[in-house]
Amino acid sequence: MGRLEHDDKVTHVSFVLRDKVSYIATITEDRMAHLWAGDFRDQKHVRLYEAMRIRHEGTINQMVFGPKPRIVATISDDGTARVWEKMNGAAIAAIDHGEASREHVSNNGRFIAGASANEAWVWDTRSRQLVNKFQGTFQGTDDIVVSDDGKYLISGGSGSYGIPVRSWDTSTGKSVSLGPPDHRLHAASRDGQYIATGSDDPRQLRLWDNYGKSNGALHTISLNADLETVAFSPGGMLFAIVSKDRVVSVRETPTNNEVIKLERAPGVVSVRTRPRSPPQARTRSSESSRGSRAGELLPRRSRVSPSPKRYGGSSTAPKGTTSAFNAKAGRSCYGSI
Repeated sequence: MGRLEHDDKVTHVSFVLRDKVSYIATITEDRMAHLWAGDFRDQKHVRLYEAMRIRHEGTINQMVFGPKPRIVATISDDGTARVWEKMNGAAIAAIDHGEASREHVSNNGRFIAGASANEAWVWDTRSRQLVNKFQGTFQGTDDIVVSDDGKYLISGGSGSYGIPVRSWDTSTGKSVSLGPPDHRLHAASRDGQYIATGSDDPRQLRLWDNYGKSNGALHTISLNADLETVAFSPGGMLFAIVSKDRVVSVRETPTNNEVIKLERAPGVVSVRTRPRSPPQARTRSSESSRGSRAGELLPRRSRVSPSPKRYGGSSTAPKGTTSAFNAKAGRSCYGSI
């Protein structure tokens, strides 16, 4: 394989594939970010070269890619987010964000959003322009999600700061509040039209449509256990609920009809589908009780069976199934799609 040499401790590494080229992004403690390009098809003769080296005045927290590999963005503790041209390493834009509490990249990689205590911003990596920077109360914001078209920014607290979930129109800077302050943001569909919020007391999930601008929630769902996480399909027509009573429920968004139910799945913390592979529910053995970050979306739309089913037994998921892995028992349960 290959070996990547650095001058200081590596704190972050990620992989990305763009235009059939594999890239490795690394962040080090000396305020540097490195972008490595390589050909990994022949694992015995991996060819790597450093395509880009970036320096900030403060610690680099995140390095993200635009829809094309030539655009790279970094977010740092020095109060700036910078957009870079990979071909020559030049910074083509700098956004002053103060002390950004949260950042998010749209699922298609086009838009980058960030929020500090009193403002938020959305940047378009394709046009290389700032979509908007608008004022608001973001102190205590726990999560933000930007829609794939960059038109909506969803923000929410953890439920303990008294910060309600809000849907922001990035063109006007206006927002609407979604539910009581004790609800926190769990997920939003790719276009931002559907938003899921929830609380543990009471154990409740609310689904909002029309970007949260409708009068009242689309669905209010009572749960038997604390909510772990929620995920939407790409088109937003399906959503999955994971609760701490070892149940995964997949439902139709417009009607709330349950189409798949998975049980006996302790430790499930997120549900997603992958292109050309079965949808799966992942587990973790030791993490905090807080659910997965908002905006963890299902990468492809699934076709589902018309009625709830229960499956169990085998160790590998049949083709075209949703699986929930039982970490303690070492087995999975499945629902056909």
